[in-house]
Amino acid sequence: MSSSITIIDNRTGDRVDVPIVDGTVDAREWSRLLPDVWFHDPSFGSTSGAESAVCELDGAAGYLRYRGHPIEQLAEQASFLEVAHLLLFGELPTRAQLDGFADEIAEASTIHENFHKRIFEGFRDDAHAMGVLVSSVAALSTFYPDSKVVEDATVRRSHIIRLLAKMPTLAASAYRRSVGNPYVQPDPDLDYTSNFLAMMFRPDVPLTIMNFHRRRLLHKMPALIFPEEEMMLRGVNGFNDSDNAEDAPKLRLKKLGTRGEDKFRRLYNIDADHVRRVFSG
Repeated sequence: MSSSITIIDNRTGDRVDVPIVDGTVDAREWSRLLPDVWFHDPSFGSTSGAESAVCELDGAAGYLRYRGHPIEQLAEQASFLEVAHLLLFGELPTRAQLDGFADEIAEASTIHENFHKRIFEGFRDDAHAMGVLVSSVAALSTFYPDSKVVEDATVRRSHIIRLLAKMPTLAASAYRRSVGNPYVQPDPDLDYTSNFLAMMFRPDVPLTIMNFHRRRLLHKMPALIFPEEEMMLRGVNGFNDSDNAEDAPKLRLKKLGTRGEDKFRRLYNIDADHVRRVFSG
C-alpha cells in the first residue's frame, strides 16, 4: 500500500490522493481541490514552512543536526567559523579552507570610522545596546548599496562574509558605547571569538611596542595555563605593587622560567628575551 492520504470534498464528491513524503503532505494538492478553504494553524504547530538542507530537527527524538552533523559534536569539536563554513558551503572546511575563510572574515571585520560618527553617535546616550546593534546592521546597506542585488551569487556571498565579519565589531561597539567606553577596532592577531571578547572588554591603551607585546600575550595565552605571566603583564602600571619598583620588571619576567620562554617562542612566536628588553626599558 502506498503512503498517501485521500481528501474528499463531500460537497461535490471530488477527491484527491496526496502522497506522504518525509512525514509531510503537499498543501498545493489541497488547494487545487479546495481553492477557497484554508488551514487555520495560528502557531504553525502543524505546518511545515520550508524544506531545509541545512538543519534537521526532531524534538521528540531529541536531535538537532546541521548538514547531517549532530549539534553536540559541532559544539564540542568545531570552532564558530568551522560551523559557519559548514552551514554556508555544506561541508566542514579543511585547514587550508578554514585559513582562507578566516582571512576573508578578518579582512572585512573593520567598520568605517564615519560609521561610528554618523550612526552610533546619532543615538541617545541611554539607547539600549541591542536597539543600536539592530539599527546599525540595517544601516550597513547605506554603506554597501550593492547589497540589494540579492540574485547575484557573487555579491550575495560577499555580503554574507561581510555580515559575519562585522557583526562582532558592531555588537562590541554598541556595547562599549552603552557603557561609555571608547570604540575598539578588530585585532588581526586574534581569532574570531577572542577578537569579539577583546573588542568588548579590552581596556583602551596606546599601541606602544610594550603594549603590543602585552596585548598579544593577554589575548593569546589562556590565563589558566600561564597565570603568572598574565598577572605580570597586566596594565601599564602592573609592577606598582612591588617594594622595588626599579627591579620589578626583571624580577617578574624571570618568573617565566625556561619552559615559559619556550612556550612563548613555540606557540606565539614571541621572543621572551625581546619582551624582557622592552620591559626593562
